[in-house]
Amino acid sequence: TRAHSTSLSPCHPSPFRSSPFRSSLSATLDATPWGSKADRPFLTRESQYVRGLEAALATYRAARDGDLTYEDALLARKLLALPSGFELHLGMFIPTLLSQASPDQQAEWLPRALNMQLVGTYAQTELGHGTYVRGLETVAVFDPASDAFILHTPTLSATKWWPGGLGKTATHAVVMARLFSGGADRGPHAFIVQVRDLETHLPLPGISVGDIGDKFGFGSVDNGFLALDHVAIPRDRLLARYARVDADGAYTPPPPGNEKAAYATMVFVRATIVEEAGWVLARAATIAVRYAAVRRQTAPRPGLPEAQVLDYQNVAAALLPLVAGAYALIFQGQAAMVAYQAFEAA
Repeated sequence: TRAHSTSLSPCHPSPFRSSPFRSSLSATLDATPWGSKADRPFLTRESQYVRGLEAALATYRAARDGDLTYEDALLARKLLALPSGFELHLGMFIPTLLSQASPDQQAEWLPRALNMQLVGTYAQTELGHGTYVRGLETVAVFDPASDAFILHTPTLSATKWWPGGLGKTATHAVVMARLFSGGADRGPHAFIVQVRDLETHLPLPGISVGDIGDKFGFGSVDNGFLALDHVAIPRDRLLARYARVDADGAYTPPPPGNEKAAYATMVFVRATIVEEAGWVLARAATIAVRYAAVRRQTAPRPGLPEAQVLDYQNVAAALLPLVAGAYALIFQGQAAMVAYQAFEAA
């Protein structure tokens, strides 16, 4: 989808933005066809999906071309409050390459990912298992004769389920699967798997992929499913910063203390989810508190103005803790991200 062109705000050196700047950026976004929120409640799910892609591409291009700093592009995405099929590409696929790929793999994959020549997602959760990574059923069996891994989802419950961008957008996925080499189960590892043809965008042989359907909220994101029927991928598609398999099937495990490093991307995302939950709550609480402050209901006695709804103790008791909760989530998410970054640096 091609984004509408626009002239966004010029670059500013500081990542901290004043209220006037936020208001100016918000007004600029609202004046674009893809940034206006006026018609969002009336959009079909397909239109929501397209709108999300347009907004994501426009802010990406603005940052790439220097119309916005990286920090201001992130602020624009927050103000838009419109997730897209690119969320996991930017928020999980690329971070996984940065943290889990070897230098040679990064040289091969990162330039194409950063230039949007391919679009990735992150496929871990299955119908039967999610964060219990050891229970994943998807397997990647190394075949020395072909020097390839054979990826397979042996049961219905092994089907990858829910990854954002997988339904329609992604061409590639980081797939979490249990690695088997030399007849031994080496545990869950991350693999790069191409799921769609780069020219036709059709699923590749042995791959069943599609959209999981409508959801409550997040209509602009194409959450999807993925089933693999003995799909062969080259040996170098195993992300090999911490572990590797040689051509003869010999397995080199992660260094002691890094056994769970392959799960680090999920830790990163969990930290971002906590903070983002705070911002979502903050938007809802702000709307409610502002309305309760301007809405008046019932004069306490004749001759006096009607009281602000927020002055009623039961209303204040319901709303103000939500404001405090939003701050708590945002600060906790930021603290978790600091801890994650310390882990990555160790």
